[in-house]
Amino acid sequence: NPGATIGQTAGILNKSMKKINKINLFAILLIVLISLPPIQTLIKPGMFEAHDGRLHIIRLHWFDQELKSGQFPVRWSETANHLYGYPIFNFYYPGLYYSSELFHLMGLTLVDSMKLVLGLAFIGSGVAMYLFLRLWVGRFSAITGSILYIYAPFRFVSMFVTGRWAESLVFLTLPVAFLAAAKAGISGRKRHLLFGSLAYGLLILTHNVTSLLFTPILFLWTYLSKKQASLKEIALMFIGGLAVSAYFWLPAVYETRWTHQGQQPVYDVVNNFPPLKSYLYQAWGYGFSLNGTKDGVSPMIGFAQIAALLLSAIFVLFNKKFYSPAKILTIISFIAFFLMLKASIPIWNGFPIMKTIQFPNRLTAILVFGAAVAGSFAIETLPKLKIGWIKWIAGSGLIILAIYGNRNHFRPGVFDRYYDNDITGFYQLLFGVGNPSNEVTPIWSENLPPEYVDKAQVLLPKDNLSSPNIKIEELSLKNRNYKFAVNNKTKQTYGIRINTIYYPGWKIYVDNSIYSLNLPIKQSPDNKFGLINVNIPPGEHTLQIHWSETLLRNTADAVSIFALIFILLSLKQKQNNK
Repeated sequence: NPGATIGQTAGILNKSMKKINKINLFAILLIVLISLPPIQTLIKPGMFEAHDGRLHIIRLHWFDQELKSGQFPVRWSETANHLYGYPIFNFYYPGLYYSSELFHLMGLTLVDSMKLVLGLAFIGSGVAMYLFLRLWVGRFSAITGSILYIYAPFRFVSMFVTGRWAESLVFLTLPVAFLAAAKAGISGRKRHLLFGSLAYGLLILTHNVTSLLFTPILFLWTYLSKKQASLKEIALMFIGGLAVSAYFWLPAVYETRWTHQGQQPVYDVVNNFPPLKSYLYQAWGYGFSLNGTKDGVSPMIGFAQIAALLLSAIFVLFNKKFYSPAKILTIISFIAFFLMLKASIPIWNGFPIMKTIQFPNRLTAILVFGAAVAGSFAIETLPKLKIGWIKWIAGSGLIILAIYGNRNHFRPGVFDRYYDNDITGFYQLLFGVGNPSNEVTPIWSENLPPEYVDKAQVLLPKDNLSSPNIKIEELSLKNRNYKFAVNNKTKQTYGIRINTIYYPGWKIYVDNSIYSLNLPIKQSPDNKFGLINVNIPPGEHTLQIHWSETLLRNTADAVSIFALIFILLSLKQKQNNK
């Protein structure tokens, strides 16, 4: 009976699919369970101490203030820089703060919101890596790769030592971007290409340096593993990701020229090469990154990760059938390792743009990713040597080595905890600009302005900031929008200093007429802190200063909005067609 045969076959396939789904679900649950020990400290009340940890909470507090006051997208902090303002969010990875703010708006504290993002990112990174690897390799190989990705010293340094939490978050968006882009390249479906654009855009918004490092790797992997998608479609997918994130990266890239960071990197990469042996083993410490060999942060790659890369290198050299994208990734990983050695200094000097990375051991992210991916392909290839059980021994060995080798790394060095009330008020003013090196301070401003007194002051020739013949009445001092009534009873023009650091986007109006304020190009002896100065003629006048988007930022915002709307409408239309 043909009908009965077809029915029986369909039933068998249905049961098989359910069984496969159950097995994959079991694998995912296993990865989640293995991910839990390193994040136990996140469950405890309060936030653990890390180098930049408090700075992130302070920035999140500033971010929350600006978003609730109506600034979107958030670029400027009114509270930062000792109340003089600072364009910190115009340059710093917005993904960490938007995702944390989402939970804060739901009622969680700033500290708990950040901890939830870090915890979900850590667990999700292993799951995302597993799903990415399952496109090519079996479950056991994918689980091995996921654990190699989770249990890497570099990740615990970022989480518990340096507090580079945007770097912790990017380990989630990396495999998500590779998964989405790979599926798009394999299927060529419009839906997958659109998701690929969104995932790539999310990667850019998560961490500047890491997204820059991985963009050529992501493109190369997608192109080499493609089946149905054309090169044009893949290129358009990446352009879509650039468009979605344009509101952030386009102003950040262009406006860096106006900051101290844009003149020269804060840290000279030539002075930050750890010795070779420290990549293999260095005592785990909680000190700071220092020049030369006195670095208090361990730059270890990890024994399991090194073993996985060496295993994949063997297949690159002796197995022509080793998956070609995995071959390329292995080669790229070893190139990255060479660039982490002092012998590569001529290359760093030859390409000045590379110096924006500042710390060579940041390239360890490529090795962590490469070890997880190429290592899983190597494990999958082992049975082809006619020794089936070697796959299980090698994979289990890497898993044990990864977990055991990091057993003492997933805990903070200081057991004191802090809460929201420990970072607001005076403490956030103490930290000033929210970053230790003031790198995005405008070039026309010194690092720290004088003590903040009033929002507006009269400028007299002998720096006596008071005059009985000039009255300033504060009509409104809303966030990023100030209005004053100025009565100049003298017969000459006087300067009014607005105690807000100037940055493109501030507009000044005197009696509803735009006041031209030329963009400073360097520090001025008369205005060495780069504050807003306005000349007021005799008589009664209304002075208004407010923050707005520049033409470039408005254009970038529009590109991102239209790109996002186009992608979402296309996805909805695709869904309706089904």
